[in-house]
Amino acid sequence: MKAVIQRVTCAKVTVDEQLISEIGRGLCVLVGICNTDTAKDVEYICRKILNTRLFEQEGKRWMRSVKEEKLEILCISQFTLYHRLKGNKPDFHTAMAGEPAKNMYDSVLSKLGKDYDSSKIKDGVFGAMMEVHIQNSGPTQKFNKRFFFTVACKMSVIQKQINVSDEIDSVCEDFDLKLKHTITPEDVLKLTKITDGFLCSNSNEYQIEFTRFKIRDLETDTVLFDISKDPNLPDGTESTDEKQESDDSGRFVRYLFSPSFLKLKHIGATVEFQVGNKDVKNFRMIERHFYKDRLLKTFDFNFGYCIPNSKNTCEHIYEFPTLPADLINEMVAHPFETRSDSFYFVDNKLVLHNKADYSYDG
Repeated sequence: MKAVIQRVTCAKVTVDEQLISEIGRGLCVLVGICNTDTAKDVEYICRKILNTRLFEQEGKRWMRSVKEEKLEILCISQFTLYHRLKGNKPDFHTAMAGEPAKNMYDSVLSKLGKDYDSSKIKDGVFGAMMEVHIQNSGPTQKFNKRFFFTVACKMSVIQKQINVSDEIDSVCEDFDLKLKHTITPEDVLKLTKITDGFLCSNSNEYQIEFTRFKIRDLETDTVLFDISKDPNLPDGTESTDEKQESDDSGRFVRYLFSPSFLKLKHIGATVEFQVGNKDVKNFRMIERHFYKDRLLKTFDFNFGYCIPNSKNTCEHIYEFPTLPADLINEMVAHPFETRSDSFYFVDNKLVLHNKADYSYDG
């Protein structure tokens, strides 16, 4: 399943010059359904539509989702998202057809309404010759890069993206990965900036739970950071929405260091974790650090094999690059503009994704 998600100031759809639906500020989403799609794809695409942060908050971009802003969504079925060119002729045999496609598309609308607000979900007419009028809000679109130019055979939606900004390219970069069923180490090593949100859900099928994280200066053996999870904390009785929000907040860490931290050469990071009842093969972490859009360093650590229901401890050695004095001063002057993505893989498949940001003015 594919979706072209567009932030709009207004959008409407007509059939035979008759208005079918219209929205104000919100999202217009073109939905393409593949002949292999399942209910799992419906759940995934709906979650991304509702939770992707495309809206500003207090002048900061990429902070709020359509759900958080309580805005409307106009959905349009568009089978042409699953086209391929045979010579110069488009072929659509990978698109789901007929009644199964309509049922799958209806399930998308139903899921969006159930997880959000059915009164805010608008629609066109499935299979009709629709005219869709879209007024984009700024340079924000999230979509598969292969469909900058979408030819609509049954809908008069023609989109041409000319002089597409680098900002759009970078937003699309990790959105392309979110649409993949399996994200590999090679995929994340190609990213050119910090990711926009998380690249995988927090389902945690291997039940990997980090219980302690400690950072020490190897030169002096000074402990700089040490945090442990209290095993005696009771499980909460949160609602599904509260649990999801809590789980996502647990995937993010904020570090407060002094400027001297940036001059350290080697630190040791000790991590304690436990795994569930599955074999964890080739457990690997790739951690990428950025200041703004500048890649500072990529760390690549292999935990190896973890036996089921085991508790594990290891220390990884971080060798920091020597940073120019002007860059250090800039990083100190701009707290939390230094950020990192930590990607965890089992057998070369992304299973966990955590994020952090850093301040060095403490």
